[in-house]
Amino acid sequence: MSHRSKDPQQGMWVLIFGRRLHTTPLSPNITSILDVGTGTCLSADAIAHAFPIAEVIATYLVPPSRQDDTAPSVHYIQHDADDPEWALFQVGQFDNIYVRMVTGGIHDWLGFRKNCFIHLKPGGALEIIDMSYPLRADEDAYDSEDYLSASQSRTTYR
Repeated sequence: MSHRSKDPQQGMWVLIFGRRLHTTPLSPNITSILDVGTGTCLSADAIAHAFPIAEVIATYLVPPSRQDDTAPSVHYIQHDADDPEWALFQVGQFDNIYVRMVTGGIHDWLGFRKNCFIHLKPGGALEIIDMSYPLRADEDAYDSEDYLSASQSRTTYR
């Protein structure tokens, strides 16, 4: 999906969330946020303005060019969220990790969520929002839908 085609998605989510940027209750004092699969980085920039003391790391397979009006606390990093290890980040680094519209890009949901929880601070929040539920992989990486369904029934998001 191109960066430009994701522009309307940010507006769609804000409307769906009742003009909020996220659905997870977050402290105004959070200091580190990871935006997985940022696309155009509109969501990362918006969240950086909403949480001005937070460092926002926006990841994508090919990060977009930095715009002049991007918040200075937003950092773009090339990263494949489906990698088995997230060596770019520290254990317990983030107060909040949010993920939108990456269903087709994650093939190992158990491994992905494990990485998220490893990199969240104690009490941190993981928010996964997508149009498809239950979550699935595009490729036939697993023989059965039972794998993903079972993994989702065991997941705690906060």
